[in-house]
Amino acid sequence: MQIVEFETVVKKANARGAGFVSIPKELRSHFVINSQVKAILNSKIPIYAKIREFNSLGFYIPYNIAGQFNLLNNLVKVGIENITGFYTSIGEDGRIYLPNSLAQKLELKYNDIIEIEGFISGIKKVAYPMISVRKKGTTTEYSCLFNRKAAGTSGFFKIIRKLDFKSFGNLLDGLYHGDIDGIKSIVYFGNHHPILINNKMQIKELAHYLGCYFADGTKKGNNWGICASTFEQANYYYKMHQLLIKDAKIVATISFTDTENKDNNNLTTYLTGLWCGNVAYLSRAIKVRIIKSASKPSLKTNKFGCLVMKENRQLTQIYYNRLLQFLYNEVKLKKDKELALDFICGILEGDGSVSSDHGHLTISTNKEESKALEDMLNYAGLKYYVRVEGENKICIHIGLLEIIRTIVILKDRIFKYYPKRRKLLRERLLNTASVMFLLGKNKKTSNWLIGQFNEMNILDRIGNLTKFGVEIKNSLKDFLNE
Repeated sequence: MQIVEFETVVKKANARGAGFVSIPKELRSHFVINSQVKAILNSKIPIYAKIREFNSLGFYIPYNIAGQFNLLNNLVKVGIENITGFYTSIGEDGRIYLPNSLAQKLELKYNDIIEIEGFISGIKKVAYPMISVRKKGTTTEYSCLFNRKAAGTSGFFKIIRKLDFKSFGNLLDGLYHGDIDGIKSIVYFGNHHPILINNKMQIKELAHYLGCYFADGTKKGNNWGICASTFEQANYYYKMHQLLIKDAKIVATISFTDTENKDNNNLTTYLTGLWCGNVAYLSRAIKVRIIKSASKPSLKTNKFGCLVMKENRQLTQIYYNRLLQFLYNEVKLKKDKELALDFICGILEGDGSVSSDHGHLTISTNKEESKALEDMLNYAGLKYYVRVEGENKICIHIGLLEIIRTIVILKDRIFKYYPKRRKLLRERLLNTASVMFLLGKNKKTSNWLIGQFNEMNILDRIGNLTKFGVEIKNSLKDFLNE
């Protein structure tokens, strides 16, 4: 309806000094008790109120407004209109209570997710809270957690809609979620802080990254985290996390093991400049954690340290673990070789290494994760052997000949974000008799190796390269001559 205008005298409503505005008889039919209205007093004083009965139909003016503008017992010009929203205060925990009539009209239920707008001090805020419902005496109360930072304030609120459920297969079983805009959904789980996830990501786009997370990510505890050993990994992990979690809240720390007892201030300045210069999203205010050690650095030690990326929301970690399980299920159900191979190459980014002699690849893991890893290797069609090297240390080896056999599919995937290891693998391969022979740099080799190449269909029975062998040779050239 349009704004209704009239003039009236503001009555004193109570001892505290609140006022009451009576609506003229001829206009009362436009308003219903307990309905929400917006009023403008004297063309400049906005208030939100409920229609009440106080000897007549009208609305109350809070005592602070009545006193500030000297409204009591004075004539005021009133403009009033019905509104679809409601005015209320925000509790100390950030919670607001919804009008029963509105909640029942929208058929809101416990754990429904709504989109709600709040106008607080003229600033619009949008939230996607879950609905809480409780019985209090003979009445039912509907509430939602709007904004903890706005606790103790008041504002005008409008429920835009109840969010629709979007199916993600069994990925989000047991989690409450609602589609916001077709691109992202909000996800809740118990008392955990919610997250916004990407509706559009396909598991094939995530396989390599999830392999990285499997190797270098935090899969237990109270937060999410992943460790990047190179600048390339740091940029890649950040990009992928931002794609997955639309409201990502990453906190990054540089971690460095100092075995030379260097000056902390100089080292901090050096590491900060190095990482910030190569990883665009980092701030020079980033924390640097320096660990002093008397041990000699191992060959695997990164001379620039590593970047530890964390999110304090446990639901982020829970969601990542759900994605890992979803990937396992997809690979097993569909026998998806490509998906498994991308996942394995992601694992190699974090847990993989190149042997010091024959160009073998080694993946270091533990008993708990070795079964899943071996399953993925089998689905990827990669041959390997397992060596137990400690109570909880297992090494999975992929031999030189297997690397050669699969180089066509490995060359563009392996150590994509670890240039040092990719370069090392090229150097080690180039120094092997097997590769030298295939490239034509050695004219002779052992009968055993020729027999192996025969079985792999790289050489025919008279020692010439097969069609597959030519493809292997060309892929080796491409990889070695990067």
